[in-house]
Amino acid sequence: MKRNPLPDAEYLRQLFVYEPATGLLRWRVDRGGMKAGDVAGSQRPSGYIQVGIDVAGPGNDETVA
Repeated sequence: MKRNPLPDAEYLRQLFVYEPATGLLRWRVDRGGMKAGDVAGSQRPSGYIQVGIDVAGPGNDETVA
């Protein structure tokens, strides 16, 4: 599967807030059933956290982390 390029840092800052003290990434805005302040992503069986955003446009969620 071909991956889309990563979005620029400014776009990510518009979507997320990172809490260095806890290591949590939280949504800054309401999106797709998630509310601002909710923890972003879900844990995969590998132990990594997976976060999807619309890097190709609305409705086209792609894994970026």
